[in-house]
Amino acid sequence: MEAFSFGSYYPGESALHRLDPRTKLLLGFAFLITALTVGSFRGLVPIAFFVVLVYVAARVPLRRVLSSMAPLLAIVVVVAVLNLFSDQSGRILWQFGFLQVSEGSLRSATFMACRLTMMMAGMSAITLTTPTLDLTAGFERLLAPFARVGLPAHELGMIMGIALRFMPQFATEMKQTADAQASRGARVTGGPLGGVRMLGSVAIPLFTGVFRHAETLSAAMDARCYHGERGRTRLHALTFGRGDALAAVAMALLVACVVVINLQLVEARFERKKGVSMTDIDRTAQLERVCSYLRRIPAWYLATTDANDGHQPRVRPFSFAMVDNDKLWFCTSRDKDVWAELSKNPKFEVSGWKPGECWIVLTGEAALEDDAFVSDKVRQTGFKHMVGIGEQHDSANDGRLAFFSVRNIAARFCDIDGSEELLEL
Repeated sequence: MEAFSFGSYYPGESALHRLDPRTKLLLGFAFLITALTVGSFRGLVPIAFFVVLVYVAARVPLRRVLSSMAPLLAIVVVVAVLNLFSDQSGRILWQFGFLQVSEGSLRSATFMACRLTMMMAGMSAITLTTPTLDLTAGFERLLAPFARVGLPAHELGMIMGIALRFMPQFATEMKQTADAQASRGARVTGGPLGGVRMLGSVAIPLFTGVFRHAETLSAAMDARCYHGERGRTRLHALTFGRGDALAAVAMALLVACVVVINLQLVEARFERKKGVSMTDIDRTAQLERVCSYLRRIPAWYLATTDANDGHQPRVRPFSFAMVDNDKLWFCTSRDKDVWAELSKNPKFEVSGWKPGECWIVLTGEAALEDDAFVSDKVRQTGFKHMVGIGEQHDSANDGRLAFFSVRNIAARFCDIDGSEELLEL
């Protein structure tokens, strides 16, 4: 059974082994809910500390713990990769076409991978310290009150027990089938596509074995006159003890720690929405966040006032934004009306919306004089962008190409429910 040890019982006499299986199932469910409510790396610290204490109390070797979790780490990798493209806040680290990885997405992927690993480790501790029959009995006893309304508690418990029992068996048979095919000259290498083909060749005999085991199990149950839980007795009655109470207290302390950390996080976000002062690092990160949002939509709209009639608003699309030297930069042409309008009244407002997210409203003043100090990196990037959208410029040093930074920035991220987050940069 070494091919797949998740769900396999590790014998022992530790305090965790002696806990009532109902306690383990209930506290395991509470652990999952608590881990799902964590919203920061700081919140994962008590979760990780709790998991370490659980395994220390269970006295399960580290090698056995890792082998129990190894088959499920592919799920962690898939979730992490998917989150690499979810949150695009912060500085862009890598981009290929419409795919991009930013500091925010990298942080999100790392956080999700750590949280999912902690959740798997916590639940693996239950199966490692509890025999399958005890888990089945505990699950059945927990569902027993619902049997009065027609829920088949005994049958559900039996299904869970059979599933846990046969997962290692099926994994072992899959490995044996692959080894048998390899010994007969089948190719087991050749990259990802070769692995997929190999999996297909293993699946047919594996499913044949699954149906064979199901038929054998059914015949064995019929031979023993299985008729559900009617008339069944138990050798060992499930009872709660002092250890179960101590385990509940430990879980309550974990929940309390996570709640306190989450409340502190909410309070910090609330203070940020009120526009509290930021450090230079925070300001740069928020500038990158604003710029990343603008770059993820095809165009946003910049409003000014008419150069001749100060009461007449003018609006036009913009599509270039970049952060450099702790400043937010926009790009346009000197022969456009917007340059003349900003020269007379530098105050403007930007609005944009990405479907499925909040919208942004940004107010500020155009520092046109910064055009003389713009870096070559911004100038080259702006030139490529403007040419890419169809404008005519000879080079990055074309006299018509103009850049300006934004000062006195106030950015609001607004949601449809009326809430908003204010950033004063």
